[in-house]
Amino acid sequence: MSLLNFILQDKLILITISAVGALLVLGVLLMVISSVRSLIQRLADAAEDDIDAVTEMAADEEDSDLPLPAPAAAAPTPPPAPAAPEPEANDMQKILTSVFSDEENTSRRRVLYESVQPVEVHALASLAQKTAAKLGVKAKTSS
Repeated sequence: MSLLNFILQDKLILITISAVGALLVLGVLLMVISSVRSLIQRLADAAEDDIDAVTEMAADEEDSDLPLPAPAAAAPTPPPAPAAPEPEANDMQKILTSVFSDEENTSRRRVLYESVQPVEVHALASLAQKTAAKLGVKAKTSS
């Protein structure tokens, strides 16, 4: 009598093996579902981060009330050049410096920052109420 015949003849062993197999299949199924859900969540978070990055980039171009960092802090100082630099290395350094310098953006932000004036809260509130009235929306007033 083989082991397979013995297992198939004894109903208790057959039910036990079936129950263990069903639990194993259920466990594997739950692990797969959990992995798929976490993958979907990571993809959704990545898409949301991409959308946030695009909207922040657009807001940064218009946002001029943030203080600018010092120009020296914006561009890191290059390491000291060797005593006898090769012409190719010097040319390469010039190209890298021209590509990675942020002078145009820094000067643009500095001009915008200097032209910004403080906002008067009461004038802003009255402007918001006038705009809401033009749109037909009843403005909320805080007491």
